[in-house]
Amino acid sequence: QRQSIITWALEYRAVVTNITNKLYRYISQTIDELNHQQEDHEDEEIIQKLRIMYQILENFYSAIEELHFPCPNGFSSMFVKLSYKFLPRGIFLQYIDQGFLPVCEEFIVKMVNDLGNTNNVEDINFRYQLINKLSNPEKTLELMSAHPEYSDYLFQKQLNSLHITNTLSDERLNNGYVNL
Repeated sequence: QRQSIITWALEYRAVVTNITNKLYRYISQTIDELNHQQEDHEDEEIIQKLRIMYQILENFYSAIEELHFPCPNGFSSMFVKLSYKFLPRGIFLQYIDQGFLPVCEEFIVKMVNDLGNTNNVEDINFRYQLINKLSNPEKTLELMSAHPEYSDYLFQKQLNSLHITNTLSDERLNNGYVNL
């Protein structure tokens, strides 16, 4: 009897996972169609439909998290893209910090490049916060050096590294590490 219960539970999970994947494919296709329509012409009605689809995606995410089901393939990518589009920037960044929105280096680089060079203080701050989400320090410096508004930060970072290097050299001289 125990074996039949285990078999039934596995079959149930497979059926629910299959239905979840089908539902996500339907949601994904609808979002893709709306995005395609939006590329053709900017229409407030299409944007409103996309916003509704984002809310459906949020509810879908809550449901699969509550049921401890894995996210369907492609879900995270679409969810992050729509979150970026519809969430206020502060909340979007909080969601990234809390691990609610998983973002990869490629996505952050694309977002930073999409923001372009701007004098808008909000865009500059948002781009800075995005760049700081990168785990690769070399990539962070590479992106910052592409934007002149971060030159002060980069200059200060270089000065700090020189000060540390000089301090270490002075300590080595004083402690007899270097013979003159």
